[in-house]
Amino acid sequence: MKVRELMSDHVETCLPATSLTDAAMAMWRRDCGIMPVVRADDGRLVGVITDRDICIATATRHTAPENVRVGEVMQTDIATCRPDEDIADALDSMRLRQVRRLPAVDANNKIVGLLSLNDIVQHAEPMGTKGRPTVPSEEVMLAFKSICAPRGMIERELPSQTW
Repeated sequence: MKVRELMSDHVETCLPATSLTDAAMAMWRRDCGIMPVVRADDGRLVGVITDRDICIATATRHTAPENVRVGEVMQTDIATCRPDEDIADALDSMRLRQVRRLPAVDANNKIVGLLSLNDIVQHAEPMGTKGRPTVPSEEVMLAFKSICAPRGMIERELPSQTW
């Protein structure tokens, strides 16, 4: 199974110059907890901002969120995936990086979708399930355990299962 089969392909983005207020409002409208941040000139991915980033920045900066720009608090060390990548590889990236979502990018680093654990869980089935291709629930559980572990506490040497 490929990332493109499960990812959301209608992804709203923002710019580094976007205010935290505007980013939060866009997340509220779209019912999502993450927004890819792209460059204004060419649309290439430069970071991501989460609802948690907005909350922490707002609480610790002692200034109104409309006065803080996304570029000041966005995460720039981001894991991504490709639409033609196997779900198993994307799930391994999520597990190792302890992230719940991966922006899917093309060869030019432009957003083409977003893969979340929610997308994967909707297709999880026990090993040996007959029918259309699915994601083994055992692999999803392993990823959940790693992602939910305290930062730096995961076993990075856990073997990946071949589906």
